[in-house]
Amino acid sequence: MKIFKKFLYFCFLLSIIISCEQKKESFVITLDEGVILVKPIKLDINKTIKGTPVTVFVLEPENKLLESFKINGIEKIDKLEDNYFRFIVNETINISTRFKTFYRLELNKNFSIMSPPKIDLEKIKEKEKIEIELCIDNQKAIEALTLNGDNFYKFKYSLKEDKTYAEATFTMNKNINLDAIYSEKVLPPAKFYEIDEDKIKFKRKETALNYSNVLIPNFVTDIKEKAFYNCENLNTVEILKGVKTIGKESFSGCGNLNSIVIPDGITELGESVFSDCINISSINIPNSITSIEKSAFQNCSKLKSIEIPNGITKIAESTFKNCENLISITIPNSVTKIEKEAFTNCYKLNSIVLTNNLTQLGSKTFENCSSIKKITIPSGITEISEDTFNGCSSLTSITLPSSIEHLKNGAFFGCSKLHTINIPENVKDLGENLFRDCEELEIINIPSSIKNIPKEIFSGCANLRSILIPEGVTSIGETAFSDCSNLKSIIIPNTVSSMDGWVFANCPNLTIYCVASQTEVTWGADTSSWNPDNRPIVWDYKE
Repeated sequence: MKIFKKFLYFCFLLSIIISCEQKKESFVITLDEGVILVKPIKLDINKTIKGTPVTVFVLEPENKLLESFKINGIEKIDKLEDNYFRFIVNETINISTRFKTFYRLELNKNFSIMSPPKIDLEKIKEKEKIEIELCIDNQKAIEALTLNGDNFYKFKYSLKEDKTYAEATFTMNKNINLDAIYSEKVLPPAKFYEIDEDKIKFKRKETALNYSNVLIPNFVTDIKEKAFYNCENLNTVEILKGVKTIGKESFSGCGNLNSIVIPDGITELGESVFSDCINISSINIPNSITSIEKSAFQNCSKLKSIEIPNGITKIAESTFKNCENLISITIPNSVTKIEKEAFTNCYKLNSIVLTNNLTQLGSKTFENCSSIKKITIPSGITEISEDTFNGCSSLTSITLPSSIEHLKNGAFFGCSKLHTINIPENVKDLGENLFRDCEELEIINIPSSIKNIPKEIFSGCANLRSILIPEGVTSIGETAFSDCSNLKSIIIPNTVSSMDGWVFANCPNLTIYCVASQTEVTWGADTSSWNPDNRPIVWDYKE
């Protein structure tokens, strides 16, 4: 009986305990993606007893850093370590997380970070702006920086404490491996740079640079006089944007130079800057150039074509002299002056258009340009200077505007294929040797404004058949019509008071008609001096 009572009492106590346990509160725990339950290991998160201590771990996705851990919308700040969090369950739990993206930056050993100054290369936040520099200690120019193997060209050079650096800026939007590809071009060492206030100038030292391929970095503002003078081994030059002027004779005598890149931004090419660069075949002159000084391309014997940028106001003296393979050139409307010998001995130049804004042609401008066939002189020109077209042996036609007042010595000397030319009435004087050896010239007019027929003006005009000397002419110079082998007749007005020697020498078919009587003129007494071949003379000629 006693045993049975004890058993009933035990059952009663057990039922009380079970009842109490059944009355304990339980809650649901909702875990965000990546949140892992650590303790208790076998916890039923759908029935978590109130008061239960719970530890969780947040697993970060690749390239993500935990930025926020919230329980029921409230930031949990008592983080244990390494993304472990502990809390007591007293209510329904909703865990939410937020991550920020980060990336890794792997650098070549010569790179360093300029900005931000302190940064963990393993954990750089997304869209972080990174400024780097690469110390160039081998004098090799950078062909490209590479981001994960892809070329990245947006970099510039800088000079710091006698060392050259490549600088670049980029934004972190992925894991980046940064490296550099070096080119065959050489960055000249620091001793060649001269710092003058805010300018860095490239200057020549004691001897010529013994490099074949050179890059002038962007921090250089000026290339000084004779910087690369007679650098015989120089083959290619690339000048980066930043340079403003290229000084006198900078590349003169670089006989093996065959390629040069001139960037936009340069405003001036100095005197003889590329003279005697006999292997340059083409060159691009940027639109920023406003001044090209004399002899800039003289003796560039392989140069074939060139375009002068709009903005240039003059083609200076001897700019293209002896460019014997130059075929074509474009002269912009901005050019108002072509100075002497600008195109002398450009034997293959066959086409050139002179713009309407041109007001001056210097002496010997197109001397010996033996391939030019036609040319029109614009209306702003008032003078054809000495020997301007001397030796243009293919010139068949030239158009002179009414504005022309002076035709100087030898202007058309040796234009052996010139058939006809119309001399405007406004012309006031004709130069010596003006049409000498124009062998194909058949017909020509002499304006009534002319007072003097100078010496040798028509000498050697073998096909000249007849010519009328206008009233008002007072003198005829020495050998003016010598060697005109087909000249048949010429009329000399009675205004001629002076006749020099050998005027009609070697004119085997000529008959001379003089309006004056032989006794009226001083030169009538001794005709042998000006008519040495004793050609027939008709005095007192009346038309």
